[in-house]
Amino acid sequence: MINQANQNTLKANQEIQGLVNLTPKMGYSNSNTSQVSNSSSQIRVISIETALQDATVAASPDSQLSIAPALVNFNGETAYEVVFNSGSIYVAAKNGQILYNGTRPHVLTQKEAGQIALKSLGGNNSILQIDQINLNNKVLWRTIMAAGHMV
Repeated sequence: MINQANQNTLKANQEIQGLVNLTPKMGYSNSNTSQVSNSSSQIRVISIETALQDATVAASPDSQLSIAPALVNFNGETAYEVVFNSGSIYVAAKNGQILYNGTRPHVLTQKEAGQIALKSLGGNNSILQIDQINLNNKVLWRTIMAAGHMV
């Protein structure tokens, strides 16, 4: 696991160094994107300002920026990591797509609730009903199984 983390860090550092080396060739400015042509391909990178703006729009309303955005390797893709007090947002460096938003909690769907219930019981059951209930002012999914179990 540590070896994999070291490899990921090395790959991210190599990608970052490659982008840093290309910056003078890009004539870096505060424009939304920059393009660079080299012998093998054309690379398009959004500016750090654009990444910050995109992340700020996507962040939960109470989020405040904690540290300046930095280029990282996120699941094999070069991305800006924008860290807020409520979590991190990863913005693809090539196109500005939000890859992950850690400032907003994931809202479980009815289908996901059913899949989790089946998995927790070993998948040897069928679902009769899935409904939302309110417990201690929290909305939860209740899954009722054919064998009588409730998850």
